[in-house]
Amino acid sequence: MPPVRMTGKLLIDYSTSIEERMADAVENADAVAYVRIGDWLGDTDDVYAMYEFETVELIRGELPEGSVLLQDGSSTGTIPDFPLFTAGNELLLFLKKCGDYTKEHLNLPNNSYFIGGSSYTVSDIVTLESGQKFLLPRESMFANGVLPGVAKSIAADIKLRESCLDELRRADEIWNDIPRRSNYVCYLDKIIAAIKALG
Repeated sequence: MPPVRMTGKLLIDYSTSIEERMADAVENADAVAYVRIGDWLGDTDDVYAMYEFETVELIRGELPEGSVLLQDGSSTGTIPDFPLFTAGNELLLFLKKCGDYTKEHLNLPNNSYFIGGSSYTVSDIVTLESGQKFLLPRESMFANGVLPGVAKSIAADIKLRESCLDELRRADEIWNDIPRRSNYVCYLDKIIAAIKALG
């Protein structure tokens, strides 16, 4: 685990993301995957935290085994309301492979990936007691940009949404202290199917 999840020093998210909609994030990613965060490997500098991760489901692209994930933020500074990941977090991520210059400059392993769109495109995944999985986008604007034909993926049932948020807080207690910017909840299987349908 990182020594802290949120720091007193706040980083400005300088991402020049063009991933304003989920369809953009898919198009610009080298890989789209449902992942489970593993061990924190340390900070590369004051800007990135580095993690092992498990690919639960590769939805699009390729991810070599043993790849490493970079998250914007570190144990010395974090983006507001974007806590450092911890082992066990399940996420839908849009990943871009680090270029040679970045790998050399930060002394990274070959198969290192950063998150396209930084904090903007990250979505949490929760599993309810029924076994059904749901996607909780962290940003309302990104959630509004659901893929074509996936309007029905948004769960309209308020009780279901509350159950998903309760499960997220149970699985990662940090969300008891950080307000969510988005209360959207989507059916994960429908989002995955729509991403795959893009080819």
